[in-house]
Amino acid sequence: MAAVAVIGAPAFAESHAEGDLIFLDQGWTEEQRQFYYHGSQGTAMLPLAFWKGLEQADSDGLFSDPDYYHSLGLLKGEQSDEFNPEGLPVGLALNRVEDGVFKGDWVGLTCSSCHSAELYYEGKTIRIDGGSNHIYSMPRFTDEVRKATHATLDDEAKFDRFYERVKDAANGMSKDEVREELKQASVYIDYFVDRVAGSPHDLGPGRMDAVTQIPNTIDAVYPEVPENVEMGMSPTKSPFVWNAPQSAWVQWGGILHRPITRNLGESLGAMVRVNMDPDEGELFESTVTLREQHQLEVDIRELEAPQWPAEVFGEIDQDLAAKGKELVAENCSSCHTSYPYRWSPERMKGKRFVENGMVPLAYMGTDPMWWASPTADPRPGKWTGLMQEHMPNKEKAASSGDIQVVLKTGVIDKYISELNLTEDEWLAWNNYSDPSDGLTEEGAPTIPTYKAAPLEGMWATGPFLHNGAIPTIYELLLPASERQEKWVQGREFDPKKLGVVTEEGSGDYTFDTTLVGMSNAGHSFEDAPLGRGVVGRALSEEERYAIIEYLKTLPNGPNQEAPYGGPEGEFDDAWADGSNYFNAVKPSGYFNGQGEAPKGYVSTGEVTGEDEPTKK
Repeated sequence: MAAVAVIGAPAFAESHAEGDLIFLDQGWTEEQRQFYYHGSQGTAMLPLAFWKGLEQADSDGLFSDPDYYHSLGLLKGEQSDEFNPEGLPVGLALNRVEDGVFKGDWVGLTCSSCHSAELYYEGKTIRIDGGSNHIYSMPRFTDEVRKATHATLDDEAKFDRFYERVKDAANGMSKDEVREELKQASVYIDYFVDRVAGSPHDLGPGRMDAVTQIPNTIDAVYPEVPENVEMGMSPTKSPFVWNAPQSAWVQWGGILHRPITRNLGESLGAMVRVNMDPDEGELFESTVTLREQHQLEVDIRELEAPQWPAEVFGEIDQDLAAKGKELVAENCSSCHTSYPYRWSPERMKGKRFVENGMVPLAYMGTDPMWWASPTADPRPGKWTGLMQEHMPNKEKAASSGDIQVVLKTGVIDKYISELNLTEDEWLAWNNYSDPSDGLTEEGAPTIPTYKAAPLEGMWATGPFLHNGAIPTIYELLLPASERQEKWVQGREFDPKKLGVVTEEGSGDYTFDTTLVGMSNAGHSFEDAPLGRGVVGRALSEEERYAIIEYLKTLPNGPNQEAPYGGPEGEFDDAWADGSNYFNAVKPSGYFNGQGEAPKGYVSTGEVTGEDEPTKK
């Protein structure tokens, strides 16, 4: 560990840096940060001994070399006896399963692999906890694991070295028995890479098709019905997670609000093991770790958005930012909320949650493939396989959503009693929606919509749009027709345009917006009627940079995470009635006698005529 480095700005904690690695003050203790990095969520990619013994596919260097991890987009971690005894990178965790069919020590992924970021600028590295990791690709990473296992099995000298490393932990297994165990592990990873996470083209760093990958795992792997797999054509970037527990709705489509459903689904899609064969062990027996998932959710409620580190990226032009503030109020605030936030109507026990704009796809005009994924398909088009006996009416076929509810309920029912949660803790884990209604997401969008995230910390989360198709805020503020059709995704941060650099040679991936799921259309600022992809008037060059400068100021102080459960004291119900910002996605819940929809909408979500939506 290098000497402690302290930068004397409010944006920084009494932080430490290793070399030029700088940690911002985001409201967490070091213990909370390390638990976020390495607390197991129950995923089980490979046995620990195999992980430690594995070499890189094309060399005799260990796969567990920290520099190799980082070359694959995972951020470097620190060894610690309490949180990271194996010295794993951020986003990998040791999962000790004490008994049962999956007994053993495993290595698996955690949410921090995708939802932790670093910004690189002039030799300095800024760690963004809860940010969008724009250099990591889970499909690429798991493919490298797959290549390494195959190389070990195919190269006798490589396998001999592997066996020498793992034999002491192999409980007396012979070389042939170890080889067979590695083959079985390789088959599982092959299926995950080729089928579960398969896509027609490389989605690039910072993206994965979670809304297909999670259903593929739940619909095909656990029920053992490979026919249920769908090709991943709905790439999304990893959203930032500060203020996520406080949000009324999460996911890019705004379809979930229960943290337990969200977090369990994420881990199930990342190689959690679940037994659905009664001949193998107890039904719904799993490697999942609900206790750790619950603690993680509690910690994230305290995570603050990162403040702009002027000592690294330069001072903010406050006069220009003041102009930008007015422009944001005029052009952006009807969709994007910011501190002290808009708040939802009351839920159980009077709790309220941050209410973001939920904007119809027909209005936004952005890539529609998220809503073509199995996550968004209500049709009963999946065979239930081993899940059939557990379906409400023993259905042979069901929707992906119905299968997910049954599997999640089975796992939760098996393990939840071990946590000894209080009534209030259990309600909070459901974001104060009725936990007795079968984990349904009542009030979810009835039409395709995209969630407009809060503005705090957005400066640190490029590339932009739900699929990461636009490299900078500057380009996001252009007319869609003037954006780059193809651009190189660099690793370096661009503090002027806010996002990633796109110069030739700055990265090894070229983003092609003509490919399926990769469109950069919509969210356009141009002189045309609002709707059908146009969200604001054309902006001048100075106005674009003014908005950028204002976004750098958010948050403009510490302790601006949303209070969990809503603000105390006086509350302006005008924020919750749906009449002064985009909320047309839930007509049954929000526009049923609770306020008029913004002009320009009909219940199908289409934009009518040339009416402009009202703006606050």
